Amino acid sequence: MNNLQDVEFKPIVLIPCYRHVQFLDDLLTKLSAFEVPIMIIDDGNSSEDNKKLVQYTDKYNNVSLVVNPKNGGKGDAMKLGFNEALKLNYTHAVQIDADGQQDCSELLKILELAKNNVQDLIVGQPVYSNVPLGRFISRYITHFWVAVELGVFKVVDSMCGFRVYPLKITCEIMNHRNVGKRMAFDTEILVRLYWAGVNFKFFNVQVLYPENGYSNFKPFSDNVLISLMHTKLCVEKILHYFSIRKRKYI
Repeated sequence: MNNLQDVEFKPIVLIPCYRHVQFLDDLLTKLSAFEVPIMIIDDGNSSEDNKKLVQYTDKYNNVSLVVNPKNGGKGDAMKLGFNEALKLNYTHAVQIDADGQQDCSELLKILELAKNNVQDLIVGQPVYSNVPLGRFISRYITHFWVAVELGVFKVVDSMCGFRVYPLKITCEIMNHRNVGKRMAFDTEILVRLYWAGVNFKFFNVQVLYPENGYSNFKPFSDNVLISLMHTKLCVEKILHYFSIRKRKYI
C-alpha cells in the first residue's frame, strides 16, 4: 500500500459514526489490512460509546478520532472529517459507512481506480443482497431527480455511502455552499461536484442489510429534507442554467 501514499495521491478513510459503534471493530479489522489511515468521526455519540471509539484508536495504530460534540447528522460529520483531512494534507477521502452494510474487501482496487483518476469522484453502485422495499422505492425516486439535476438520464446511485472524494474541490464546494447536513448530503455533494466539472467513475459494491442492524435514516424528516434539497437544486439549476450546463458552477 505504500505506493499509494505519495504527494499526488494520499488517501484517508473517513467513517462517520453515530449509534453504530458495535459494528466498527469488525470493520476496522478488515480495513486495517489495507494499511490506509482511518479517521472516525464521532457524531455526538453517548459518553459510553465515545469511550469505545477512543479504545479503537488505542487498539489500531492507523486509526484516529475527531469528535462532533453534538449530533449533526451524516453530512455534518462528513464536513468535519473532510476539513480535518485536508488540514492534514490528505488529497482524497474514502467515505465508508459505519453500519457494516458495505463490502470493503475491494478497497485496494477502488484506491487504484481513484489513483488513476485523481480528479474524479469514485462512486459505489450498490448490488443488493436484500433491501427493504420502502428504501428501494425512495432510492429510485431520488435517481429520477438526480438525473434531472445532472442532465444525464442514467442511473447514478447518489445515496451509496461508499465513494472516494477529491478533497480540495469537495471542501471548496462544501464550504462555499449550504450543503445538507443530514442524509441529503451524499446526493447534494455528488450533484454539485458534477456541476463543477468533476466526472464520475463507478464500481460495484455488495450491500447487505444485517438482520440485527438499524438505520439512522428518519423516514419522515429525512425524506422532507431530501425533497427540499431536490427543490433547491432544481431552482438553482434554472437560475444558473448556463454555468451549470458548461459545468463551471461552484
